[in-house]
Amino acid sequence: MNNNFSITIPEDLEREIFELAANTSPSCRITLACVSKKVNCWVLPKLYRSLLFSHQEIFSYPDTFSRYGHYTQDIVFDVPYGEMGLTQCLPYFPCVQSLFFSKAYLGDAFLRAARNYPCLKELWVYLSVDLNVTNYGSKSFVNLTHLALFKSVRSWNEVEAIQYFPVLSHILFVDPDEVVLVRTLASCHRLELVLAAKPTPQEVVKQARRYRKKEWKVEFLAQTYGQVQDIRLVAFWLVGWTNLLNRWGTSRLWSGGEDVVAARAAGR
Repeated sequence: MNNNFSITIPEDLEREIFELAANTSPSCRITLACVSKKVNCWVLPKLYRSLLFSHQEIFSYPDTFSRYGHYTQDIVFDVPYGEMGLTQCLPYFPCVQSLFFSKAYLGDAFLRAARNYPCLKELWVYLSVDLNVTNYGSKSFVNLTHLALFKSVRSWNEVEAIQYFPVLSHILFVDPDEVVLVRTLASCHRLELVLAAKPTPQEVVKQARRYRKKEWKVEFLAQTYGQVQDIRLVAFWLVGWTNLLNRWGTSRLWSGGEDVVAARAAGR
């Protein structure tokens, strides 16, 4: 028996195996990247695709992100960075498609910095200023399709500003004014889904304290938001906003709202 027998597989198949392993088991990506230089080149884009910043890593390792930041598509900032610090971070990630800010309150400087990112499609943000065309210009955020505002929109100027997002189809408001909702739905015809977050019932909040730290819970409400009726408008309450972002549950939140709209359209 030949003990030196070995099997050689095509490089394309080998690469597909490692990329599949990296996609199905994100926790193993660092280990896979250390297998060899060749495998490292295959796995690095997966390793840096989605990033969660919970400390000051981005300021501690600027060389790392300047070299590999172009692989990054999704970022969660779960730390209260200052606005200028965040504005300085963005150039490290020229191809970012989704930005989530769970704690930082951002204003004009951030809007002006983020407006020219051609790949940006989804933005979850606390704004310390009202949306206004003068913040970012009428030809900005050209590919933004999903926008979540952790603030109460109660200004006519903000409704007008929303109309200037050229391809915006999904938007989320927190405790919005009913009159503003009516005007938004009437003036923004390309909107396919408007999620309106209602205050979470106190009994649910008390029960949620028993949840594990990484859990989040959402419930879509069958009734309309106050007196506002529109097939695209879906009211909901949610427990664990930060956990939702950290566990990349945002796509499930959007798709859940889309399912409600689809069910209404089908008469169910």
